[in-house]
Amino acid sequence: MINDYQNHRYYKPFLRDEPVVIRSPDAIQELSEASSLSQRAVYADIIGFQYTLNHEEVALDPNEQINLRYRLFARAIRINGVPQIKAIHPWLQHKAEKVLATKLDAQLIDNGWCSVQLAPVMRDLATGMLGGSVLIRIAELPEFSEAATDFYSEILKLMGAFQIAPSFMKKYVYSFVTHDGRATKTLFNYLHQALASKDQSDEVSKDELEQLTMFSNMLKASKESTYWSPSLLIQATLGIWFAASHQPWMNLHFIFLELCARPEYIEVLRAELADAALSEKMDYERLMQLPILDSFIKVSVRLNPLDKIILDVGLRSLVAIRRKALKSYTFAHGGQRLQVGQIACVPAWDIMHDAETYPDPTLFDGHRFARKAKAREEGQENKASGTRFADATKEFPIWGYGSKACPGRWHASFVIKLALVNLIERYEFRLEGEPSTYKWFWETFQMPYESSRILMKRRCELWRRRSLYSFHNCKPIPQYQHADGLRRKLLPKKRADAYTAGQAATFTQSLFKEYGKTWLEPSWNRTTIHTCDPKNIQAVTATAFGEFGIEPLRAGLSAPFIDRGILNTDGICWSHSRALIRPTFSRAQIFDFESYEKHFRQLLAVIPGDGSTIDLQPLLKRLYLDTSTEFFLGESVGSLSKESSFDAQDFLASFDEALKGVGKRQQLGRFRFLHIWDPEWKSAYSKVHAFIDRYVENALRSQQHYHSNSTALRGDEHENRRKIVLLQEMAKETSDKIELRNQILNVFFPARDSTAIAVSNTIYLLARHPRVWEKLRAEVGRLDGANLTFESLKSLAYLRYTVNEGSIVELLKLFLIDLGNSYQASLPHT
Repeated sequence: MINDYQNHRYYKPFLRDEPVVIRSPDAIQELSEASSLSQRAVYADIIGFQYTLNHEEVALDPNEQINLRYRLFARAIRINGVPQIKAIHPWLQHKAEKVLATKLDAQLIDNGWCSVQLAPVMRDLATGMLGGSVLIRIAELPEFSEAATDFYSEILKLMGAFQIAPSFMKKYVYSFVTHDGRATKTLFNYLHQALASKDQSDEVSKDELEQLTMFSNMLKASKESTYWSPSLLIQATLGIWFAASHQPWMNLHFIFLELCARPEYIEVLRAELADAALSEKMDYERLMQLPILDSFIKVSVRLNPLDKIILDVGLRSLVAIRRKALKSYTFAHGGQRLQVGQIACVPAWDIMHDAETYPDPTLFDGHRFARKAKAREEGQENKASGTRFADATKEFPIWGYGSKACPGRWHASFVIKLALVNLIERYEFRLEGEPSTYKWFWETFQMPYESSRILMKRRCELWRRRSLYSFHNCKPIPQYQHADGLRRKLLPKKRADAYTAGQAATFTQSLFKEYGKTWLEPSWNRTTIHTCDPKNIQAVTATAFGEFGIEPLRAGLSAPFIDRGILNTDGICWSHSRALIRPTFSRAQIFDFESYEKHFRQLLAVIPGDGSTIDLQPLLKRLYLDTSTEFFLGESVGSLSKESSFDAQDFLASFDEALKGVGKRQQLGRFRFLHIWDPEWKSAYSKVHAFIDRYVENALRSQQHYHSNSTALRGDEHENRRKIVLLQEMAKETSDKIELRNQILNVFFPARDSTAIAVSNTIYLLARHPRVWEKLRAEVGRLDGANLTFESLKSLAYLRYTVNEGSIVELLKLFLIDLGNSYQASLPHT
């Protein structure tokens, strides 16, 4: 067995035979651009594409198809992608802010040095920005982001595992390491959905930022060839994602360690940033004009190679432009010959340590390329090409060379530069202890130690905020003026008086009319920004949803009546609640017209037919109580039915009293703990709890019965799938009675209360607009008594307009069901 491994029968090093080394400049270009010499084939051997990209064999492309891949990448990433970096730069800066706030700032204490594990921060910083430039919106989704992280780490594990696994065992190794490809399947599903949405709808095109991603560019470019099936396009996307997740963060790691080890350069770079006025405005053009930073990055990478091979002389040598021969090939320049399967490469270490090109080549001279750039500007240097980090030249071949050089190098270079600018300006940093070894070698790769640590502390926070405000051209927010200077009293008192007088909406409108769409309310314990600007609302509720939270404002406010759930939590808890609820709101479940028809006919039965005046709102509350209990709990209370023994009036009164108690606690603010002893409130919410708890007990008993009789119930499983009940689905995930009650109340409250009020107010308005009423009757009459379906209901355009106008515009202006939603920023935002 040992002999088998020594002879590479099982253990498979990435390079079993010494590669052919190509040295002449003309041969280097030939190596880079020959279609029968494949870079993809090299990494297919190392990574195992047939396992890591999907569960089917992925045949290596013929020569002409290799050219198709290069043309796609060149057009999508280099030709179209590079000009788009400027447009996505604000998003990249935003992503850097977010990663630093969540991954680094959380570890740092005020005004003190903290030991920080460097690798996770550098990995999340570089990968977050570069991965996002591939897929901006999708990359923000928690499930996709988690799967992408797992996908990258699993590939690294498989690279090692495949070295020692016999070929017949590889599929089992893959299944074990990746949990049967769970992460890859998740990524494929999301990308398939993205492809389908782009093909079937124009809605995605409205998102201008998403149209600037590499994925969108690749989709457009792929339409020129029938070769690009959806699966191949997704595989190519995941390949780019892996490349964006691998080398850039390790380069950033080594560059930052070099900067920590050379503190004299920190102030030099800060001076360059100050000269570029980045503290005033961190725009794309200014970031691109930083020659010393560019030089420092390039020197650090030159002396810290990520790829090495042990040549016959026994020395580690940096290599680049690795290619595998798909067929026998003879170089036109130099005459060297490659056999099928043989690998050729460029001795990059030797090239980048040539004393003629790089005088004193082992010296770390951070200004080396900056001087060359200046000499080129002054016309004093003829060999000054390639002074920028992203330049692919024969003297700096880590990006490749020629027309097939790495197309993503400009993105990687910009992301590394942007990350370093943020780190240099925001933090003080130094090595922890004396410099020591911080890298190790694995096969052909040089890797950073995960355990490497440095000392860091924050710099002045004011700079960061000033930079953000200036970058986004923010203007001062108009501030509410307290005429008597009593910030704690005047505005809250006016607001309370307006509520009492029934003029809350008018009072709120007057404030926006006086101070504008966005204004600031100072207070003794909190500063509140009020806005009705659609773009701000979109940012808070959609595009920057993850940076705002409701939990800090609502946590404990409604407890113990309604505790943790989708209405009052953020982050993982909110995602968990949403995942429990979402299946119940599928189209098939929502549009169960038979159930609605039954309850609606019971409503009609209790409405007098003699034309007398009635109050519809109590009846509508009972209607939505019936539909909600059936929809969420699986059984309606039947409050509108004459045969029902359920005391709907007592339950609704208790529910309303419990909600009033929540309102009182909101007014009490930090003193709401005093309200916990209110006996009327406790009695009211206890009745609501007792009602929900009966259904919870039934759901848990049903689950126990199902598991104890699972075999006998298999035949009925198809019928059970026809209707999903929220409480039953939740009971499959947890047997905690309190959690089940809280989750149900979090969805039961808005479904019962807000819907009934909105419908009653719409009917109120329709009764005062007979022309609209008649037009609605005419539109609905065209259905000619046919049973309602999703499609027929959707076709009633005027009905939809009326509901929108009545519920969204008139209700908000005249009745104001809810004066607004409040969110607290979890990150600095502009």
